[in-house]
Amino acid sequence: MVIWSGFILSRGSAEVFCWFGGKTTNQYLVRGRQVGMKRAERVALENVSNKQHCLGEAKKRLMTEEGDSVVGNEAEIGVIRRALESHFSRGKTQKLYIYGAPGTGKTATVSHVISTWFKRRRIVRMNCIAENISSSKQFMAVLKEKTGKKTITKGVVVIDELDALAARGFIQELFTEKELTVVGISNTVDLVDDSGEVEFLFFKPKSVEEMKRVVTERVGPGGVLSETACELCCRKTAGKGDVRRTLELCRKAIETCEKEGGGEVLPEHVHRSGGGRTEASFTLHQKIVLCGVFCVRKSVAIEALYKNYQRLCTTTRLCSPLPFASFVDCVESVGQGVDLWTRGAKRMVGLVMPRPDVLDAISGVSLLRDAAEVFK
Repeated sequence: MVIWSGFILSRGSAEVFCWFGGKTTNQYLVRGRQVGMKRAERVALENVSNKQHCLGEAKKRLMTEEGDSVVGNEAEIGVIRRALESHFSRGKTQKLYIYGAPGTGKTATVSHVISTWFKRRRIVRMNCIAENISSSKQFMAVLKEKTGKKTITKGVVVIDELDALAARGFIQELFTEKELTVVGISNTVDLVDDSGEVEFLFFKPKSVEEMKRVVTERVGPGGVLSETACELCCRKTAGKGDVRRTLELCRKAIETCEKEGGGEVLPEHVHRSGGGRTEASFTLHQKIVLCGVFCVRKSVAIEALYKNYQRLCTTTRLCSPLPFASFVDCVESVGQGVDLWTRGAKRMVGLVMPRPDVLDAISGVSLLRDAAEVFK
């Protein structure tokens, strides 16, 4: 037996006794494994926490309320900037009518131009849906609140959601004021006559590649959204190039991944997310379409649905009805909320969205909600 440095080392024994505590090496090994296991568990928990944090941050960046990206709208930025520069730098008034499908970045691009180059300039901005403007009288009332003036004949005015203003004659008058620069933003093209003095700017739907750029910019570093899942989200919503629908589907996929305890969003999370839409992601015309299908209760020919839609527009006085061709585009843009198919020579429309979800989607418009409640 050898005694060295305070330890008793036994050559014939597998055990080594320590004077301080009297524990065997086996006990120390067990204790070491326990410490190692706790450390591994702590590291695993930290990894899970970090992944959950990254998913949460990515989800926040995908919120549509934070503004849509202007990726792919470089040419449109140039047109809007030149129109405003012409007014402020050369004193030449402009009439610019911006139109295109929902989610193509119209409002975001105008906001980007104003905040980047004309932040200190006096520009009156109005949103006909957000400010509940559906008549010329309401328009002038809101205008007075913003400017203190009863009329506007000079300066720059930007009018968003122009198709909610059910006063086409009044809109035409605004676009003919000689000393007023007007920038109108609409989903449809037929609210202003093409007199030659109005410049029309069309926002085309975004391609899959453009939408992938938007999503990548929003999500940022961290790799929480796999490349295949990102492409799937973009392709599932590529029909109308609506960026808001793409961002929403990505966000839903992230939520599904979070609930299942994953760290990276995969295609299966996209498939299981359902891609539901919120009240804020529908335009006024889309909400009227949903209300029309909801009230019918069953599948209906698109021509019959159009009559129902016209009736709702007229009775509620929320907005002027779209032409039939634009109405069809609007129905298609509702996406997964409705289903379209052909039966013989007729094109049919049926409700896919759960009925309670429809009521939630139109909840912000009390007149539509009241109409739908009758058929609940």
